[in-house]
Amino acid sequence: KEVFSNFRFDEYLSGYALNEDVEFSYRVSRKYKLYQTPYAKMIHERTAINRIDLEEFSQMRIVNNYYFFKKNMPKKLKNKIAYLWSQTGFIILSIIQTARHYRHLKFQLIIGLIKGYIKILKGKIAI
Repeated sequence: KEVFSNFRFDEYLSGYALNEDVEFSYRVSRKYKLYQTPYAKMIHERTAINRIDLEEFSQMRIVNNYYFFKKNMPKKLKNKIAYLWSQTGFIILSIIQTARHYRHLKFQLIIGLIKGYIKILKGKIAI
């Protein structure tokens, strides 16, 4: 209860978002120790409402990852290198997934990546 009275989910990551739980947990972990339990139970029910297409998903993955990095990570060289390495992974993964499932994916993942990077370069991320 104390955690939720002291910490709020980031409004930038509201609605259908990716990594809002990671961003919240990271900030909480700066003050409290986090624990895992194999006994916790959760039901995650999916709905077709508010689902986004693969292009939007890919763009959101890039933008939200950047947002998390800029907001929470100290601007040390090792963190910048780790961030760039993670982006390299996203690019390689998107290329491999597109090549393996071209008929289904077309170029949606890659187009989403490009749109995400353009959004970042244009400075359209509120931090």
